[in-house]
Amino acid sequence: MQYEPGVLAFAVYMTQYQLLPYQRTAGVFNELASLRISPDTLQRAVRVAATCLEAPVNAIRRALVAALVAHADETGRRVNGNLYWLHVLSTDRLTAYFPHPKRGAEALDAFGLLAPFAGVLVHDYWSACQRYPYWHAFCNAHHLRELISCR
Repeated sequence: MQYEPGVLAFAVYMTQYQLLPYQRTAGVFNELASLRISPDTLQRAVRVAATCLEAPVNAIRRALVAALVAHADETGRRVNGNLYWLHVLSTDRLTAYFPHPKRGAEALDAFGLLAPFAGVLVHDYWSACQRYPYWHAFCNAHHLRELISCR
């Protein structure tokens, strides 16, 4: 069966932005529109959408590497029950995300954006970021946290 592009776009929105599982999203289509869409069809729609986003994602990554100032951070997330780290490089207008099972230098190297970056990198006091040979600035929220912990 073929579905209208709007149906598949809505499926991508529901699974990737609203974070509904594929099975629940299929249930929403069935209940609200009497459309029987398999979770496999929804996964295929997400894969197709991802390939359409490759060019803009690569353009964002190139722009971040060329930025004069960028912010790097990471936070822990669960992926299939396992701890992963969501690494981020951002400016005031652009953001790149990179999930990785490790937090340190191996993950940053795999992210591939910090080694070619040549601007000022704003981050916490994390040594994995400090090993790169460019200007570093430290986040004020982390300054405050360090000062408060020194009391």
